[in-house]
Amino acid sequence: RAPPTGAEDVVVFVVPFDAGRDGAARDAPAPRAPFALVRADGLMRLGVADRRGELFERGAPRGPIRLAVPAPLVK
Repeated sequence: RAPPTGAEDVVVFVVPFDAGRDGAARDAPAPRAPFALVRADGLMRLGVADRRGELFERGAPRGPIRLAVPAPLVK
């Protein structure tokens, strides 16, 4: 299936799924959290979120964007 046409700038908040000692998952963006961003065109970008827990993707193709767990962090 061909990726959607067009592009737009996107801000993504990185909220890691990391249950703490009390068993509660995080509910806010995490500063400097590692991420793997998968764009609609199949490109995967690895990086670290900024101090606010977000990242900016300029010119992302229209369509679904998802966060994945970076390979070194998979248990």
